[in-house]
Amino acid sequence: MVGSILTGIARRLTSTVAIRPMAEDLGIRHETLERRIDALVQAFLVWRCPASDAHGRPEPGRQSKLYFVDPLVARLPELHLNAAAVDVTSLNEQQLGVSLLGWNERARRGSLRSGDWVTHYRTGKSEIDFAGRCPDNLVRTTALEGKYVSGSWRREALTIKNSALMNGILATRDVLSVDPADKVWAVPASFVAFALGS
Repeated sequence: MVGSILTGIARRLTSTVAIRPMAEDLGIRHETLERRIDALVQAFLVWRCPASDAHGRPEPGRQSKLYFVDPLVARLPELHLNAAAVDVTSLNEQQLGVSLLGWNERARRGSLRSGDWVTHYRTGKSEIDFAGRCPDNLVRTTALEGKYVSGSWRREALTIKNSALMNGILATRDVLSVDPADKVWAVPASFVAFALGS
């Protein structure tokens, strides 16, 4: 059962997760799935990224996203259960989130366990991967959108620019553009993760 749950999470990586449909898809009761996901979260194998309002405050009742803490766990279904490979763009987004979790834990010990500082923001059809609040001063964090692109990035930046958040960082594959006049900067994901880990 754990293998099928890990596969189900891997297939939904970077998307909001509706528990009942996922449970039906896996052929188990939704209460069982909830308990198993809770156990994976308690074991630091999976983390929940709740939805938030424009100020970074979690909004209870809205669907969360599920990510793995370790990219190897995300690849277990592929490596051991013959499931489809997880897309590198999804893994990139996941690891940006993990970097944010680590930064938050350093800013305020115990924030990793509380699970409500790193959030995603959705408005209409648009979603920004990571929003949230700084756990030390409760100020909304810089919006972060993971798009593993090498070429044109400005169209991807519109997700942040046209939202209530208005400014942030687009974490790219290898594009760097930090013009102070731009509301959204393009920064390679590896740079972002390195900065968050410093």
